[in-house]
Amino acid sequence: LAKFILVTNCCPPAKRKCLHVALEQAALKGHMQIVRLLVRHGGDIDRSDEFLDPPIFAAIRGRCMPVIQYFVSFGANMEVRNKRGWTPLMLAARIGGEKMVDCLLNAGADVHATATGEKTAWSIAYERGHKAICKRISDAMGRNLDK
Repeated sequence: LAKFILVTNCCPPAKRKCLHVALEQAALKGHMQIVRLLVRHGGDIDRSDEFLDPPIFAAIRGRCMPVIQYFVSFGANMEVRNKRGWTPLMLAARIGGEKMVDCLLNAGADVHATATGEKTAWSIAYERGHKAICKRISDAMGRNLDK
């Protein structure tokens, strides 16, 4: 499918949409070679539209650390928002992915960013009972939960 999209001679907007869909699916499934191929050929790691979130959200939903790390190393925007207004850190905090949260925090994700309803990554993790993630985010905020 990826090779078909790359060789298809269609108008640029349609090709960008196809690249985005393919990149989102490859990220979700953890297909690193396809992710690299699509990015090399113009797949936008920060692109979103009314139907699809940026590809890093798919990688987080699929718990695909190599793809998340690739997007981070490629300069993915840590403050990009999905359709719900969440950042990648918020989604990783909801899912409970400690390694994902660490990766995003190390990449400079804003721990103070808020979504609809004034939720932060910390409050989302707290609601889900992810204490270790709350601690990581609190440490990144410079707060200590033990006090």
